[in-house]
Amino acid sequence: MGKWKGSSTVAEAYAMLEKSGWTKFTSMPGFTTCIFFFNNTNSFEPGIALKYSPNVRHIVAASYGLHSQLLPMSTYFVARKTNDKAPFQYDYPNQNRFST
Repeated sequence: MGKWKGSSTVAEAYAMLEKSGWTKFTSMPGFTTCIFFFNNTNSFEPGIALKYSPNVRHIVAASYGLHSQLLPMSTYFVARKTNDKAPFQYDYPNQNRFST
């Protein structure tokens, strides 16, 4: 098997909305979306943050969100032989993976 050459692109966007309905509480829901152009896969990762300000000198905040990461590019090129009798028959089981 020869060396792989080339490149790929990842596009990522995020959006967040800040809502201060009460004087001391703030909620910030949002999401991140990512497109991996190598195999045309994408992800959608929601998240939320909450902030409480009991006074001007103190803030308590908590957040939760889903996060993924791309695997190293070499992972997508792992090949396994599909037929022991044919010398050049391979498949690429990780080619359609996106992230962990």
